[in-house]
Amino acid sequence: PEKVRASRVDAGNGDEVEGGLSRRTVIRRGFVIAGVGLLGIGAWRFITQGVNTTAAPVSHLLQHFKSKIVPPPIPNYGEIHPTKFLSPEITSNDQFYIVSKNLFSDPVVGAGLWQLSVDGHVDHPFTLTYDELLALPMQQQYESMMCVSNEVGGQYMSNALWEGVPLRQLLQRAGVKAGAIKVVFYAVDGYSDSIHLDKALEPTTLLAVHMNGAILPQGHGFPARMLVPGIYGMKHCKWVNRIEVVKDNYQGYWQVRGWSDAAPVRLTARVDTPLIGTNVPLNQTTYIGGVAFSGNKGISEVDVSLDAGNTWRRATLKHPLSNLTWVLWEYPWRPTTRGTYTLVVRAIDMEGNVQDPRQEP
Repeated sequence: PEKVRASRVDAGNGDEVEGGLSRRTVIRRGFVIAGVGLLGIGAWRFITQGVNTTAAPVSHLLQHFKSKIVPPPIPNYGEIHPTKFLSPEITSNDQFYIVSKNLFSDPVVGAGLWQLSVDGHVDHPFTLTYDELLALPMQQQYESMMCVSNEVGGQYMSNALWEGVPLRQLLQRAGVKAGAIKVVFYAVDGYSDSIHLDKALEPTTLLAVHMNGAILPQGHGFPARMLVPGIYGMKHCKWVNRIEVVKDNYQGYWQVRGWSDAAPVRLTARVDTPLIGTNVPLNQTTYIGGVAFSGNKGISEVDVSLDAGNTWRRATLKHPLSNLTWVLWEYPWRPTTRGTYTLVVRAIDMEGNVQDPRQEP
């Protein structure tokens, strides 16, 4: 079931209080959280000037937040102010999220001993050394990545500039035989996952070796990791040492444990700022801002509500680095009345899908 989790703060910051209410509004943040697989729902922030205010029930919030498909809006691109705590458009390597199945330590792979095998249901299996891989034609692309376990408003979502070899280039060299269904990726730590052949042949599916202009860090899969736009991070296999073409519906490490095999990224928006506990002054502009992401579908609109979804206001979008990345957004808010506000944010992708806060069957 969906739940609201809110953080309570005391109103004011040493300001004069009248009738139990401060002269300044105070941020509280709440957001819908869910279990495994219920992701990309949206973020709620409760903004209040009073103390001991109870968060609005989920049922009340959701009735104004319906999923549907609409004609894709023309994006409202414009300038984004460099607001403190707004996510940087490109995540530095040391700040890019890391998730691993390994409880104690991840593998440390030496480039000199590493080899990549491409085999299976192919005509010409082959093996590459690290230097041979680096000598192949490369392409660069900006791409955001999100973990399948990322909760709403969570931090397991980042963006980087990647460089690597298109997977279809390796598959063409191997010569995929008729009847192939999937491509399986194996890692040196025993992890494996797979994607369908048509996805493997897309031009943006890469075997990456560089991240933000640097050699791929160990924690992010050195010597090579997969990039599969539009799919959750569990399919972006790290420390890859074998690529196998298969004729069956292979199920990987997480799939045999009940996780989705298709794993498409769900449309989501996140509020980065204001932070929990921020004192918001009256009659001054405060920039509400964050990021929105829809895998490889792009973002056409982000809407902000100050009244739990009864009315909506279009946010300004920063033109994205590519259609594979998140979009930075902001909305200038100038509160003139003391009271309690419930902020809701939703996104619409380039196909006209409106963000859905409810659990899918």
